[in-house]
Amino acid sequence: MNSAAMLQNALDLENRGRLTEAIAGYEAVLKREPGNVDALFLLGRAHIQLGRTDDGARLLRRIVAPHPRHAAALTLLGLALERDGRPEEALANFEHALAIVPNNETALTGKADALAALGRHADALSAFDRALALDAGNIAAWCNRGLMLETLGRDGEAAVSFERALALKFDLFEAHFNLANALHRLNRNDEAVTHYRHAIALRPDFARTHANLGVALHALGRWQQSIDAFTRADELQPGSPEIASTLGELYWHRERFDDALAAFDRALSLRPDYAEALNRKGRLLYVLGRLDEARALMEEAVAREPDNPAHYLDLTEVKRFGASDPQLAAMESLLPDLVARQDEQTVKLHFALAKAYRDTGAPEASFRHLLEGNALKRRQAGYDEGVILGQLDRIREVFTPELMSGKAGHGDPSQRPIFIIGMPRSGTTLVEQILAGHPHVAAAGERTDFGDALDALAAPALALYPDCVAAMTLGQIGALGAGYVARMAERLPPSDRFTDKLPHNFLYAGLIHLALPQARLIHCQRDPADTCLSCFSTLFKAGLEFTYDLAELGRYYVAYERLMAHWRGVLPAGVMLEVRYEDVVRNLEAEARRIHAHCGLGWDEACLDFHKTDRPVATASAAQVRQPLYRSAVGRWQPYSEQLRPLLDALGRAAD
Repeated sequence: MNSAAMLQNALDLENRGRLTEAIAGYEAVLKREPGNVDALFLLGRAHIQLGRTDDGARLLRRIVAPHPRHAAALTLLGLALERDGRPEEALANFEHALAIVPNNETALTGKADALAALGRHADALSAFDRALALDAGNIAAWCNRGLMLETLGRDGEAAVSFERALALKFDLFEAHFNLANALHRLNRNDEAVTHYRHAIALRPDFARTHANLGVALHALGRWQQSIDAFTRADELQPGSPEIASTLGELYWHRERFDDALAAFDRALSLRPDYAEALNRKGRLLYVLGRLDEARALMEEAVAREPDNPAHYLDLTEVKRFGASDPQLAAMESLLPDLVARQDEQTVKLHFALAKAYRDTGAPEASFRHLLEGNALKRRQAGYDEGVILGQLDRIREVFTPELMSGKAGHGDPSQRPIFIIGMPRSGTTLVEQILAGHPHVAAAGERTDFGDALDALAAPALALYPDCVAAMTLGQIGALGAGYVARMAERLPPSDRFTDKLPHNFLYAGLIHLALPQARLIHCQRDPADTCLSCFSTLFKAGLEFTYDLAELGRYYVAYERLMAHWRGVLPAGVMLEVRYEDVVRNLEAEARRIHAHCGLGWDEACLDFHKTDRPVATASAAQVRQPLYRSAVGRWQPYSEQLRPLLDALGRAAD
């Protein structure tokens, strides 16, 4: 048999999957003809297929040394070097091959992969685009192109690239997984959930997919499904402190506090120096009123991760700083690098420094950081003042006396709800804490259940609030009240009454009365400048974008006051009680008795010891309401009167 026939016989063996026999055949040819280029190429390719990249590369170099324009050998050598973790050498061979055959698709995709491995992502993207222009059916190129776009922060384009790959072949785990990740970052979480579920169907035992599914479900407010997803991730990867810690956070949001603490403890048993779990457990203990333990854990988190501004910000809630505090100096040392980044971490550091300097008695430094942190946060926020203030005005237009009388008398008769409303930082937490001391009251904290019940009832048939109210039938109004009470009952212990202290329920005051005519409202008020300064000093977890600019904050407050004046005019007498923070501080017992009488509750002396109530408090006032009443927050705005000029002007208030 001649060499050509021997070579063809070996190639036939390879094509039938008998690679070991094929290798023997190629070697037999080379024993007869050591310089046979075809045998060298096929034997080198066979070794690469078996993972023997060094042997493959050695054989291919025997080709390119005497034949430097052998594009196929150069391309295959590049692939061998790339698989061997030598992207720079691989890239040189791909570029040499492309100089000979510019439309060499394999060399183009290999070049793109090598560039990606070298961190040259924009160049890699360009190479993938050239390869796909030659063959739009290259599934791997579409997927890798998507990864490059993700790395470059172009998630929308990345999603399109992954979708192109899935259009060619739907059962691709990596494409579904990466597409879901991109969709989540784009806040398209319903679509992300769909693709995570496809990925799980293809590869059910990959813990990370279940965890990422849990994150997307959490973003959609589907708490129990999120817990279920993370529980499955935890079962698949029980040694992951990250999964255990996140599961603890989810338990916390469902008020399963014992389960949350157990999950945090398990995370810390797996990694005792895990700063995120230390901080999360500390924040939960803070909510539970265990302030000393909380502070110790938060300080340990700072010590373990001293360059994380989020840990310092949380610590400022439970600690009073001194001028020589080393943690204050540590925060200042972080500032130069973070100022250049201008991101959310920079915002957190400015707010942490503002609180620390306020503790030390340095109001100028404190306010300087407040201004810088708020200005940066405002640039990041998507606040449209015209839309928001227009909504407040529209509420007044919709809730006419005629609408209120025409839709009255058909709400749910429950007497259980007590709504505590007002501006944020106006004393709502204090009033709830006073009521929480009563044995017949369950304190629910800040809940979105009324708005959620309205959304569930109105969508998709009705317009958005407030315009949907005019179209609501009397039966729908009753269903709204009943649906709200049912939602709250699911998450509260049995009690005669319960409080709901989401401040922004003031937007719904008229509708609350129509849906729940026996419910009581308590409107908390505080000096406008003190209220607004307290808002401006707080980095809220979400929403409340109007608080990050002094003039906008003042204009929002004026619009809020106009709406509250409107509610006073259209609500029946006895439905809403006005409570001023300054009056509560001045005469706690008298105000507490007014509050109890308004709610139809008998007097209980325990309400005066509100700071001893051991219920969880998750608002920005959690530390304050664990203390007896103090007067230092009254008139807090006055030392800042010059800096607050935009606010005071918007409020129509003199600086005196």
